[in-house]
Amino acid sequence: MAEASVIVLITLMVFGAQYFHNKEIIFPEIAAIACGMLLVDKRSWHVSRIRLWLAIMICAVIGMGVVRYLPLPIIAQMSLGYVIAQLVMYVMQISFAPMISACVLPIMLQSRSVAYLLSAGIMTFLILLCDRLIHGKDEKLVFSNEFTKTNMQDLVLRSLLVAVMIMGAFMMNVKFMAAPPILVAFTEMTHRDHKVRQRFRELVVLSILCIGFACLSRYLLTDTYLTLAALLTIIVDLIVMGYLKFYFPPVAALSVLAMLIPYPAVKVYTFEALASIIIFFACALFFFRKEM
Repeated sequence: MAEASVIVLITLMVFGAQYFHNKEIIFPEIAAIACGMLLVDKRSWHVSRIRLWLAIMICAVIGMGVVRYLPLPIIAQMSLGYVIAQLVMYVMQISFAPMISACVLPIMLQSRSVAYLLSAGIMTFLILLCDRLIHGKDEKLVFSNEFTKTNMQDLVLRSLLVAVMIMGAFMMNVKFMAAPPILVAFTEMTHRDHKVRQRFRELVVLSILCIGFACLSRYLLTDTYLTLAALLTIIVDLIVMGYLKFYFPPVAALSVLAMLIPYPAVKVYTFEALASIIIFFACALFFFRKEM
């Protein structure tokens, strides 16, 4: 039931975008949230459902507010959005990294459409509803993400590294190397006890197969059959993750992002995403070492 729910939700979202001719309805992080909430036995995010929904909506509103009311270069806007999203995580005392994408994505797209807010809110609600039906009563787990000296040092270091990456990506005209789901992945990687830090090979294989297939399906089926491309993509994602026994939600979001990016960018998106993942992985291991 969980796998079927993920497939239906993602396909429904992309179908809505295609039907209404509005790609801003596509919120790639929905794939990450769906996988993390519905498929992973041991939750990566310790947060109650209501806080999760509020986190997404608060960050989505902030992201659109940055676009509308802060006339800064997009590099500065995205960097600022990343910092603000992290601060919101600490204020809400949760470790729910996908909220970063909710804030940064509308900035990257320079979105001013209410369709993005509606999609983020409705789709997240539907995921939480499925989670309630599948897993039962909310356990109300809350991760104490406090304003400690170490946490603030990590926040500053993460923000500086992300700002450099965003600047480099835009200057070299490979902006999807700084795609919001990659920033989410990097944030997860900087958690010193996160399992992904010990599974680099599986991460590379997972990324190549999932993102590569997403780009191939989008390229061959074009926007005319976008919903079919998304359906095939999420099915392959679940098959690959199940076979590898490695569910890393940001990879699912990166796959769905292939349905949103401009069609010409599809040809190189897999290489950009993979290169960025490798760079950020190395930075996470080097700059956020485990304490001895």
